[in-house]
Amino acid sequence: MRNNRLNYPLNHPESIRKCLLLFGANDFEFTNSGPVKERLSAFEEVQERLTNLGKTENFELIPIHVNARLLCPSYECWTAVGLGAANVAVAHAFDQCFSKVLFASDGEGVNHKPTAGHPLLINYFSSTTLQVQMEEIHLTRTEKLDILTDWETGLNIMQPCHKIKILPKGQINCGHCEKCVRTMLTLLCLGKLAQTKAFPDDDVTPEMIN
Repeated sequence: MRNNRLNYPLNHPESIRKCLLLFGANDFEFTNSGPVKERLSAFEEVQERLTNLGKTENFELIPIHVNARLLCPSYECWTAVGLGAANVAVAHAFDQCFSKVLFASDGEGVNHKPTAGHPLLINYFSSTTLQVQMEEIHLTRTEKLDILTDWETGLNIMQPCHKIKILPKGQINCGHCEKCVRTMLTLLCLGKLAQTKAFPDDDVTPEMIN
């Protein structure tokens, strides 16, 4: 979103106008009996934050409940088989609304691992009515974060957290899971960790890394 707004004016055909927000893509959010109530409340909080972001950045947020994770419940199956196909399938359900969907790269740069989100695979999920395009393939996670650090609004609501535990209301990231610590460490190296309100701590200790 940040790069898109930097590179294209709002009236440009490549300007992002709608964003899909999925609930149920994590194995702890949706069960055979339906959405987990506590997780649904947490999702609604995320939805509110991103709806407000849409007002400032001029895009419409479309929240969607999915249960595709039930087909690939394990993390190994999801990353190897389900991730790309399941997410893109949601976009195909909205091919009457738009003709192109952008799929974020995983930040591996040019060294992509053979997963369900590989750039050589994602684009082949296109159809005659919907073009699927993986975005920013060349950028690493560090380079992505560096771009984000100059965007105060995005920096303060960024959410890399695995969300393994339900967080207190208003807390965006746990600050302790692997993704949180990795992201915080990179922000610390960039000299930006103390400038974001998205994490409960403004430093990374050896204990956290251990």
